[in-house]
Amino acid sequence: MALDGKGQFLFVLNPTSGQISMYQIGQTVGLSEVPSSPFSANTGGVGPTSATPVCLAAEKSGHFLYVGFEPTNPSANGEIVEYAIDAAAQQILMDGSVQTPPGLIDCVTNQQNFLYVGLKGGGAHVYTIGQLQAAPASAGSAKSEVSIAVDPQGHYFFDGWGGSTGFAESAPISPAMVRRQMSCFRLACAQTILQARCS
Repeated sequence: MALDGKGQFLFVLNPTSGQISMYQIGQTVGLSEVPSSPFSANTGGVGPTSATPVCLAAEKSGHFLYVGFEPTNPSANGEIVEYAIDAAAQQILMDGSVQTPPGLIDCVTNQQNFLYVGLKGGGAHVYTIGQLQAAPASAGSAKSEVSIAVDPQGHYFFDGWGGSTGFAESAPISPAMVRRQMSCFRLACAQTILQARCS
């Protein structure tokens, strides 16, 4: 799920049906699905045609929604599709796409207009929001990631990885170069939860 940056809409991704449901957030009635919802989550043509949508991310301006696709072939490149959010018409429109390295598993945005894409093979690639261009110093590591996160201020990047034992990494984000310097620690109190996700 993802909330648009203006708090007007909630988006829900259904990987099985390949659809995105769009709900308006009301002050009194809560959530109401917009008339044109759900929308088909289709690849943008720069990646493999046989792919499953696996992640959803919105950004602070409320103008864009991002969907990450993992191909059926695990060695093939993934794809990020950018949708423009038309608040007045209550719909989303495909606005562009870009290939990612193989193993796309998760995507998140930060307040500094960057989109982070986590990879199963390890590391993350960084893209500029609204342009879908690779940002300087997109980084990779040898860790098999299962999820990623960025703090609201955009100061730290986190990724979870592991097999029978779960780990998490934290990294300060350099505003100028979007670089990560990883500091790894073992999760003790949350180890059971992370193990279940990594197994």
